[in-house]
Amino acid sequence: MAGALRSLKLAPLRMLAAVYVEFFRNVPLLVWMFFWYFAAPPLLPEVVREWLFGHGLEFWAAVCALGVYSGARFSEVLQYNIALSELWE
Repeated sequence: MAGALRSLKLAPLRMLAAVYVEFFRNVPLLVWMFFWYFAAPPLLPEVVREWLFGHGLEFWAAVCALGVYSGARFSEVLQYNIALSELWE
């Protein structure tokens, strides 16, 4: 999604996507894993937190960390491929 937004002509959407990509891409993956494992659960509602603790917090923290990190990386690939396909047309 962010890769497609970065190829639009609307400056606010391009800027929003660029901030997302640069923020999540420039923070190391290990920091994201620590954040999702240690910092995010106390911010969640009690019901969600108890469910996470009972159903593998480690797994869901890794899914969230890898999701935002690889999503930012993949959006760069997508944006470059869109730009390259426009050159071929």
